[in-house]
Amino acid sequence: MTWRWRWRRLAARRAAERDLDDELRSHIEMRTAELRAAGMSEAAALREARKRFGNQTAIRESAREVGVNRHLEEFFQDVRYACRVLARQPGFAATAVLTLALAIGANGAIFSAIHAALLRPLPFPHPDQLVFVWGRDAIHKRWSLSPADLEDFRQAGPFQAVAALQGQSVNLTGIEEPARVVGAFVSPEFFSILGVQAILGRTFAAGEDDPGAERAAVLGYALWQGRFGGDPAILGRKLVFNGDPFTVVGVLPRDFSPFLFKADVWLPSHVYPGYTRARGQTCVLAIARLREGVSQFKAQQELNSITA
Repeated sequence: MTWRWRWRRLAARRAAERDLDDELRSHIEMRTAELRAAGMSEAAALREARKRFGNQTAIRESAREVGVNRHLEEFFQDVRYACRVLARQPGFAATAVLTLALAIGANGAIFSAIHAALLRPLPFPHPDQLVFVWGRDAIHKRWSLSPADLEDFRQAGPFQAVAALQGQSVNLTGIEEPARVVGAFVSPEFFSILGVQAILGRTFAAGEDDPGAERAAVLGYALWQGRFGGDPAILGRKLVFNGDPFTVVGVLPRDFSPFLFKADVWLPSHVYPGYTRARGQTCVLAIARLREGVSQFKAQQELNSITA
């Protein structure tokens, strides 16, 4: 049932009510005239005529029930009543409106987060093969890993590759306007696991995560456009992050939006502040891609045997 149709029904109901009132009034007048002709006084005749036709309000309500859809009218009646109540109490009205706005906004934000994290498929090839790899200790059932743990899991059979991921803001200097940007520290396998390629230059190559390798950086699209005007000559340029020079080797696609957080610049994992290979320093989030035909249950069994 469309709103236009409902408006037409409402207009028709108003006209029908006017016709009904006219008809009732006509019948009462006719009956009153008959009773007066029979010798009754005018007041007594009018009272008897009204009694004969009964409760006129009830008659109108019955007519509505039979011939008219009342939902729209009742809705507007409720709205008018609510507006009158709120107008008499402006403080309460402002509080109610603010509360509703906050509740709606919070629900919208929660749904957006759940939709992005759980409902919407990941925008990567074969997302069903992507898994997080967690550690476990006596206190935490799910905990981050150490770089040494990562090396052990890279040798495990169920994975095509395992990559490290850490995040922290970094200082970008050596440009006209220094800035604080979001940095992601990853191992070279990270981009191949997600099936992401640079739109300019390349991503990290094997060996660039070694502590002695030349420091390379991959820029996010927003940083490239916002700070460097989309200049293709950015490749090979030296940028200073946290006081150390890095050579820009690539730029990522505009729509690259990995889970957890969106970074402005991607740096090798070994330059993460406080990086250590000590097994007790669990600070690495690990992401992996399962081999073809390997289920998560089977991968878990193999990891249990390794950690034991």
